Amino acid sequence: MSASLYSSVLLLFLSTPNCVEPFENRFQVAADYAVEIIRNFSTIKPGVFDVWFQTLERSPSKGTLIDYILPRLDGIARVVTSLKSPNHIVKPSLWIVYVHDLRFDVMKVFKEFVASKIQSFTNIIVFYDPMPTKPSRVFIQLFINVGFLNVVFIKIRPYRTLFFFSITAEMHAKPGLYPLDELFYDQSKNLFGHEFLVSYRVGSGTKNEMSIPASATWEWVQTMLKNANGTYRLDKIDCDYTRDGYDECFDRLRWSDRSEDYDISLEPIYLKQLRNTPGYHTSSIPHRMMVVTPRGRKLEVLEVFSAPFSIGAWIAFVALLLGSLMIMWVFPKVFKNDLILLPLCGFEEKSMNQTSSVEKLVVSGLVVFYFFLLSAYETKIVALMTTYPHVDDARSVNDMIERGIRIRLDLNVTYPPITEDNELLPVIDHVSGYSYRKNITFDGVHGYFGNEVDLRIMMAYPTNYDFEANQARYVELKNYQFGNAIIFILTKRRSIVEKRFISTERACAETGLLQYWERQAFRRTLGINYGIRVSMVQEENSKNLNFAELAPAWLILAAGWCISVTVFVGEVMKSLDRQQVKQFFRRKFGFFFFFFFFFFFFFFFFS
Repeated sequence: MSASLYSSVLLLFLSTPNCVEPFENRFQVAADYAVEIIRNFSTIKPGVFDVWFQTLERSPSKGTLIDYILPRLDGIARVVTSLKSPNHIVKPSLWIVYVHDLRFDVMKVFKEFVASKIQSFTNIIVFYDPMPTKPSRVFIQLFINVGFLNVVFIKIRPYRTLFFFSITAEMHAKPGLYPLDELFYDQSKNLFGHEFLVSYRVGSGTKNEMSIPASATWEWVQTMLKNANGTYRLDKIDCDYTRDGYDECFDRLRWSDRSEDYDISLEPIYLKQLRNTPGYHTSSIPHRMMVVTPRGRKLEVLEVFSAPFSIGAWIAFVALLLGSLMIMWVFPKVFKNDLILLPLCGFEEKSMNQTSSVEKLVVSGLVVFYFFLLSAYETKIVALMTTYPHVDDARSVNDMIERGIRIRLDLNVTYPPITEDNELLPVIDHVSGYSYRKNITFDGVHGYFGNEVDLRIMMAYPTNYDFEANQARYVELKNYQFGNAIIFILTKRRSIVEKRFISTERACAETGLLQYWERQAFRRTLGINYGIRVSMVQEENSKNLNFAELAPAWLILAAGWCISVTVFVGEVMKSLDRQQVKQFFRRKFGFFFFFFFFFFFFFFFFS
């Protein structure tokens, strides 16, 4: 009887409506709100959108808020994670966390959050069930102390939204749910005069001043902070990579002597110099690496004579001369005139009217051929003397090897992946402590490897510029491509300006402001020399040939005189007897001495 009564009462209690609210009704509003947020974000966010879900509880259970959200997200990438400290930077578009109570290991979760590389500006929504004030503060502080900035805490039944402002350290609460367009507030829009610590390195190659890349970065960072109503403290770190080691400099740039974390370091860091730490930001600037070599040298005087024609043309010309000599030697009675001196110089031994038809035909063809050949040669020679010719510029690493052009680098400091470039390594000399920024003037002998922006500005420096030719003395190695260097900038982990840092750098790079600031920094390092370089009014180069530029003509004249005098002396000696030759040399000794002295002076001077 009692058992039957108990069953009837229990059945009546369970069948009575609204006595106990079904479990899933607690999540109806929260699940609808979360799905609406996810779908809204997936529509407006460019690129790939993915959402992460996590439930903080001691042991997995079914029927949580996450279980009611997942089935309604068709077509949206989603991940249910336990956050086991991923080894790479992860950037979920949205992260939804559900907290039922504090029966989970808070310290373990805190360590996992700290070790993860999730960025500070990741959008996070934390739904939590009603609980006492003290436990709720514990898990709220869990997210705040880790450094997550865009965290919205939503209490379920009654609904209440909480948002923490990092700069002012204030918690703002509002009954109900926020509109979607007001849900996440960018805390870096107004920094309320907060002071940020910025470090930069001086040492080898910097002349105790901020380096060129650091100067451009500083202009950008300074402008960013001022526009966001922030302040800064700029600290100079005296550290040399060769003297102190990279790890030591790395630590000094990240932490001050007062154990403060620097928000930003202006020193660029390369990929292989990074240690296993998430405190860095990938630069948006394409740092293209480049090799420059000395421009081809001027041709020697004798090289100028051979420059108008190619090797093939010269071979054909010499073959024609030898062929003419061979024909005259084989048929001495057929040709009355010299087949070389008559077409080239016009020296005629017998009138052409008295020669055979064969000789007239051969000589006429040779005269026409040599006329066009000499006309082209004379034109080319004059043109070469007007614009003095140079050896072709080096275009590949093989050209550098053939010409003995070497590149001096400190492989411990310079961009590290260059040690893996088997093509360039044969021309590299490791010089400890070397930096091309120590002396902006190129030596004209070695090649240089570095950032494209730096090298192009240095190539336009007055001592590296040929004003007569109106061109730089160094040229880019055209047929060698090293690629872009991967540059990183040290930043404070989960800094409040991390998002603004990334967006403003990308904007400055795309608009050309960073490149402009680099050029301005170079101009400041050149000082008054750059003003002289820019303000120098270059007079129009005179197109009239001067005495030195006519060196090939003087050399030809001296050689012609020498040959003429030699022929003249030979003919005179042949026509005189021995006694008359002695008298001739006594009378003409002074003349010959002066002539040969004059000739050899010209010959050696222009050579």
